Amino acid sequence: FWLKPLRPKSRFFFRSLAAGMARSSPRCHGLGPLLLISVNMLFVQAADLGGLSTGSKASATARSLSAASSSASARRLSEDAVPVTTDTTVSTTPAVVVVQVVAENMAMPILLEALEMAKAAGVSGDTTAAAESVAKVLAAADVHLLAEVAAVTGDALPGMSAKFKHASHSGWNAKAVNEAFKHAARAAVPEQEIQAARSVVQTKVQTWLSTAAEAVSSARSNDNMHDLALAIESATTLGVSDADITAATATFEEQLQANFSAADVEFVEHILVCAERTRAKVPDSIAGWKGAVAALNAALDVPEGSSYAYQTYLEALQRASAASLPATDTFVQVEAAAKAIAFAQIDAASIAMGDDESFHSHATRLMEALERAATVGFNETLLAPMRAQARQSVETDLQQAMANGLSRVAEISRAMSLARRTGISMDEMHQTLRGQVQAALQSATSASITSSSSAADDPGNRRLSSSPSGSALSETAEQLADAIYAALLLRLGTQEDLDAAKQAFQALFEIDFTVDNFTYLEFLLSLCDKAHVPPPANLQQWHEVAKGVREAAGTDVSSNGACQMFHEAVRRSTDVGLPAISELLEVKARAQACASTEVSEAVQVSELLRALSDARASGVDMTALASVESQARTLAAEKLSRSLTLQLTDARPFIDAWEVAEVAGVPAQDITAARASVKGRAVARVTTAMTAADGMKSAEAIKELGEAMKLGLKLGMSQPEVAAARALYSRQLEADFVGVDMAFVEQAVESADAAKVAVPADLISWAFAFKKVSHFATETIDDKLTMQLAVEALDFARSSGMPEPPEMITLSDKVKTKATADLQAAATGQSAQVLQQAVDNAIRAGVQESDLNAARAVLAASLR
Repeated sequence: FWLKPLRPKSRFFFRSLAAGMARSSPRCHGLGPLLLISVNMLFVQAADLGGLSTGSKASATARSLSAASSSASARRLSEDAVPVTTDTTVSTTPAVVVVQVVAENMAMPILLEALEMAKAAGVSGDTTAAAESVAKVLAAADVHLLAEVAAVTGDALPGMSAKFKHASHSGWNAKAVNEAFKHAARAAVPEQEIQAARSVVQTKVQTWLSTAAEAVSSARSNDNMHDLALAIESATTLGVSDADITAATATFEEQLQANFSAADVEFVEHILVCAERTRAKVPDSIAGWKGAVAALNAALDVPEGSSYAYQTYLEALQRASAASLPATDTFVQVEAAAKAIAFAQIDAASIAMGDDESFHSHATRLMEALERAATVGFNETLLAPMRAQARQSVETDLQQAMANGLSRVAEISRAMSLARRTGISMDEMHQTLRGQVQAALQSATSASITSSSSAADDPGNRRLSSSPSGSALSETAEQLADAIYAALLLRLGTQEDLDAAKQAFQALFEIDFTVDNFTYLEFLLSLCDKAHVPPPANLQQWHEVAKGVREAAGTDVSSNGACQMFHEAVRRSTDVGLPAISELLEVKARAQACASTEVSEAVQVSELLRALSDARASGVDMTALASVESQARTLAAEKLSRSLTLQLTDARPFIDAWEVAEVAGVPAQDITAARASVKGRAVARVTTAMTAADGMKSAEAIKELGEAMKLGLKLGMSQPEVAAARALYSRQLEADFVGVDMAFVEQAVESADAAKVAVPADLISWAFAFKKVSHFATETIDDKLTMQLAVEALDFARSSGMPEPPEMITLSDKVKTKATADLQAAATGQSAQVLQQAVDNAIRAGVQESDLNAARAVLAASLR
């Protein structure tokens, strides 16, 4: 049946191959012909359908034979699969080899993709039918061969060695097998054939799953656990019943519940890797062992004496302890290395405090050494003297920090934190500090209220004029901020006292600030963060602008952009009402000098007006520049007059002329007259565009109408004045369209936004579709991505319901031509690959060299 469709020489060739395989493998006399004839017959069919020339076939055959004869992987498979039994009549190599070849066939997806692309492009006829036939036969062969191989491998084949049985199991590539079934479905292989093959494969995997679970229950070994994990993974991928997978997974999980010791750590590492393939639940007691072992091994690789060795040891030991890892040899080695370093550090840390070392620094050094020593398991009795020394240093540090009250609150907080680490009771200290904080809050609040009242009675703020930063009011503000900061940092004091203190601090801003007390203001603002009080927005703005003014004052006059910086600083200070601080006066003087220079160097009227504006803002006496202002007004009037002669294509020149005239002080009636003249021209353009577009499906006319309406609105036309044009535009979008009108539709949709006209949704889709189709109709389609995008453009155009324009016909023809060529190339590539596989199979199956040479000769003769 298989040989009938072939030509005489081809039939003779395949008979020779089958006979040679049957002679070398008598037990496989039924399988050998099936495998080789099925696969190789498909090559000849594909070659016929693809239209290969005799010369192409011969060269392809020569290349395939040459590659096959030097296949190292083929030789390795043959060597590994030698049976251990003495029965020399048994040969099982073809089964395993072919399941790999079929399951990993990479040419099939290429053919299917080309076929589907051709259908999408609208290709039909003999080429598509031939390719469909090739794809269907190839996919059917895939699933049939998978079923045959699954049926004859394993225990069903007598005399197979244990090594070979394991190879047949581990050789399963479940994902590739699934791909074969997917290809068959895409190629329209009958569903009953696919299900029959899938059933055979699933039965094989079920048997494997059961056997692997029994082996693990009998003997817990690395190989058995690995085999069971692989079986569970394959069963999951290939759709074996959930009940079988659950039972096998439960068997796997049972082996994870044992009480493991240090001797089992390597085994646990292995099964944890296997567990990742099975999705089995790993007990918490061993879940961290793999990572802990890796951390310990990495720690041993750290060079001795390196600066980070001790820290690495500690981290690895902490991870091992957290994972409850038994004391392996690696664990003991890392622990010993860490203890050696810890002992050296303890010995160094026990040395008396140095002359330049503070009590806090000394206590910190002792505590770090103690904590590290405890991590590596040092006996607490050995550490007791050193711990007592650390407590003594901490207590001294606390006493020194508190000696100056709350002025060193950060040091007090730091000392308290260290005291907690040493276990010193803080109850008495908290009580003392709480009293101090509460007293400080109340005292500072009272003093602040008194000072604020005094300042309110001194409108001129004379007390702040002489020495703002050292005044009594400044000292009161600082004490109040310190008290609030201490209460917040130490988390002491009542909320009532804290709120009262914050309100008192806010009240300090309720005086009139001038240039005389500006330094005091900035001092207050600098305390806001410490007091956790937001500054008044206007005063904070003064502070920010003052920083910009000072930056400008420190800028070299000759530097690039200096004048712009001076003008900006002056404008910002004027906007916020900044007092005339000395730096601002300096920047104003520089800005005036810059403005005078800019006025004299201005060429364009816009430059001259900007320079006059800067001069006015910087305080220049404008009476001296009266003639310059008059000149600017004359130039602006001339620019306004010239604008009346400009082409009506862009609104910007007209608007610019009007704005310049207004700034320069050109009489209002002149500006109004100019506006009216330009508007009249815009109305005339809209009227002309309406006449041209009415009843015409012209892309140019509709574009002109949209642009005229847009320009008219910018140049003073009101919405009612363009209503008639808008109504005409809308009517144009409601007409009936055919394919040749799509260019008009695209332009109408594109210009509708300028005309402020609503567009029907279907026209938007048509415009987008036509834009894509017309683009690809002029593109060269010579790569896969462009082809895919072109086909998608055609699909979108068809689905949108767009009438078929000439560009769509052009693009359709282009993609059909490209798809046909790609399909023929894919079919040819499939044929070459199947031929290569056929020759490889013969070599890997152990066909005798004499028979193989005879077959090669017949093949060469048949293709001349």
